[in-house]
Amino acid sequence: MPIEIDDKPSLQFILIMCLCLISVILFSIIGGFITFLAYGVDGLDVNNLGNVNTIKGLKILQLFTAGGLFVVAPIVYAMISSKNLIKKLSLVNTSKPINYLLIFGLMVVSIPFLSWVIEFNGNIVLPEFLSGIEQWFKIKQEEALIMQNAFLTFEGAGELIIVIILIVIIPAFGEELLFRGVLQKIFISWTNNYHIGIWITAFLFGLLHMQFYSFLPIMLLGAMFGYIFYWSKIVMATYFRTFY
Repeated sequence: MPIEIDDKPSLQFILIMCLCLISVILFSIIGGFITFLAYGVDGLDVNNLGNVNTIKGLKILQLFTAGGLFVVAPIVYAMISSKNLIKKLSLVNTSKPINYLLIFGLMVVSIPFLSWVIEFNGNIVLPEFLSGIEQWFKIKQEEALIMQNAFLTFEGAGELIIVIILIVIIPAFGEELLFRGVLQKIFISWTNNYHIGIWITAFLFGLLHMQFYSFLPIMLLGAMFGYIFYWSKIVMATYFRTFY
């Protein structure tokens, strides 16, 4: 029987955060165990990207961890807090055909602006007294790029499927379940203001990616997806995220 917390956004937030934490821990352990059995990769080998087995193992680990966080946690949250999981996550909402065309058009016309934001964010220079932090940001950005490029490599159809799930399906579907399907609704209800709720969610969306030199475009994309979802009520419309 679902628990009655529809009018208690603070409890909703605590619930989804607890579920995210539990899911990440549980699925990281499962993914790590499978990675060790399949490729002999353990926690000490994760930075050895020159080893093909390490890359393969990291893909499996990331698949389980991201799946647990972005897919399993929102689904369990919906099961606990609602009698209708599909409706709770806005997976069956439909909209007028013209809205899908407008969403597509919005994505296209926003590309030049986002390209400028990406360039602007990438050229930000922090004050001299923050040079240490700036250097750390650059190192982390470079590490993220190296990891991303490693994840894009694959051998055979099996690895290709894993890459597609990691790079396309989980970002386009899983992240939207958590951020727009759950968190945005909570923050809008909590603040009683859909603009504030959307921008808080977008800010957290940007933080999650942990890339300072990409933070602004990611946050703006999060806000755009948030408004699309709020106005159209179709979380699935964000499949257009594959444009980016």
